[in-house]
Amino acid sequence: MGLKKAKEVETDSRQTPHDPGATYGHKGKGYEVQVTETCTEGNEVNLITEIEVTPSCGSDIHATVPTGETLRERKQKPEELVGDTAYSSGENAARLAQEGVNLTAPVPHPAKPKEGKEYPAPVARCPAEEEEAREWLRQQEASPTFKKRYAIRAGIESTNAELNGAHGVGKLRVRGEDRVKLSVYFKGLGCNLKRALRA
Repeated sequence: MGLKKAKEVETDSRQTPHDPGATYGHKGKGYEVQVTETCTEGNEVNLITEIEVTPSCGSDIHATVPTGETLRERKQKPEELVGDTAYSSGENAARLAQEGVNLTAPVPHPAKPKEGKEYPAPVARCPAEEEEAREWLRQQEASPTFKKRYAIRAGIESTNAELNGAHGVGKLRVRGEDRVKLSVYFKGLGCNLKRALRA
């Protein structure tokens, strides 16, 4: 019996006997860290409000709604969640809308805007029905103000870089899901403390 080719290895297969929870995804093997932070314009300091460890083989699309639910349970429900395309879908937008939260994210497969066609201005609140929510996302993305409103999402990339570079989230010295989670949570806490002290 020989080694399998990389393409034949299942993403949820065990990657190491030392850590049964570690899986393989497009970013490599191990775990992924989902990070949410405040991004209100005018904030003196933006803080991490949610940090979660997920399997590397999982899709980011499954992290959107649980993040919104966790923030609501902690009484930190935002008016808007801003994410990239990987977190966007009509279903996610509709489920967040049921909680009173708008999802601002590009649509995975947007229709190409037709030249000369005028798109209606999107309504302020996302509808709670999936098909209507998907159309609402398309209208958001087609609106002339979308790029400016969506630009705030870039801030999370500097937070990811800070967590990886200054706090070593990308190269943990522990194995096992519980230890990985504890380490990541402490690193997120340390990042928030640094920001609060600087402010």
